[in-house]
Amino acid sequence: MTETRMTLMMITIVVLASLQPQHAMASTLKVGTCVINQDAPAHFATIQAAVNAASPGSTVLVCPGTYAEQVVITQPLTLRGVQSKNMGAAIIVPPTTGLIVPAGTSTYPQVFVYNTAGPVTVSNLTVDGRHNQVPNCDNFMDGVYFLAASGTMENIVARNQKVSVAGNACGTGIGLRVTGDVGNADVLIQNNTVSAYDFGGIFASYPQATVNIQKNSVVGPGANGVSTGGIILFDDVVATVSENSVVDNPSAALSSAGIDVVGVENVVVSRNTFGNNAYGIAFYTFAGDPNSDNGTVSNNNVYGSSADAIAICGDNNSVTGNTLSDSRESGVNLTTFAAMCTANNNTVSGNTINGACAGILVDPSTTGNVIGGANRMFNANSLQVTGTSCPVTAAANVAKSAQSVYPPSSRMLRWAN
Repeated sequence: MTETRMTLMMITIVVLASLQPQHAMASTLKVGTCVINQDAPAHFATIQAAVNAASPGSTVLVCPGTYAEQVVITQPLTLRGVQSKNMGAAIIVPPTTGLIVPAGTSTYPQVFVYNTAGPVTVSNLTVDGRHNQVPNCDNFMDGVYFLAASGTMENIVARNQKVSVAGNACGTGIGLRVTGDVGNADVLIQNNTVSAYDFGGIFASYPQATVNIQKNSVVGPGANGVSTGGIILFDDVVATVSENSVVDNPSAALSSAGIDVVGVENVVVSRNTFGNNAYGIAFYTFAGDPNSDNGTVSNNNVYGSSADAIAICGDNNSVTGNTLSDSRESGVNLTTFAAMCTANNNTVSGNTINGACAGILVDPSTTGNVIGGANRMFNANSLQVTGTSCPVTAAANVAKSAQSVYPPSSRMLRWAN
């Protein structure tokens, strides 16, 4: 090839390349004009503009400030808030026109990570749901939502994910959410702070989702008359839950929990603290869903439960080494919840129970349960009761058993994508 022909070919390649759609070629993009140590040659006014311009695998750095927008991520990247000088809070709030339902979901997410071909990391951001203007109570509103997407949620503050229509609380707000029904979602959720939600703090669902939920602080709304769960695991999600603090989900109707395990098998709930919830830890299911079986509940600290510290409606679960204090009904309740599910062949051993009506409560319809002799019980009106309620609270328990003691089944219709 002559030198002239080679030169013409190179010019042609350059021209053709210039005609292709342009994404930022830099691996790091910055939102805002703050001064940071990391070089970011591409600058954008909004987070969504930077996300749209980023090539796969890029890092989008968000300067301290408040960003009134809804963010959709559909490719692998890192979205991270940064510190600048003495400032360190990058805050995402709903747009002034309110949240909308983006393509791919039926919910109202503030940060929506959807169907990415690789991992996404969202970190060091505050996501505040106030003034979301969600127009109805028909669908969930989420702070950060991974749907058919894998990655990490880390060092996020998710707060005020709650919806009210005409002054009435909807009970549809979720802080952090992962769903694996239309594609795989393998997500690490760690070191986040979640508060002021009106349905769930952290919610993970469906068999294609695998979540490791660890070292988070989840603070519920207190006695607001709405059923809430600090952490909710639903419909055979694969889950490990460890070293979290979950408090203040008391619900006046005794239907809230520190952690709800709903139709999930083989879950591990270990070394967490659950305080001032109606139920500290609750395993159960709904019609048509799998039983909550073969789980491990170990070395948790549960205190101040207005119903049971640990309620197990499932089979072949292990409840060992937990410290349970100040429970109104029982330390451990092996229950069918009015025939909602079975509670057979469970092992309860090595727990310390201090202060309860019944130390251990066993439904008489259950079989094969092993109550180990290593349980230590103090200040319980009855150490072990075979029945559906502790005698001291029998009247209250009859009323409680006659109704759904957990989120009513009509709400389950919204537990989709």
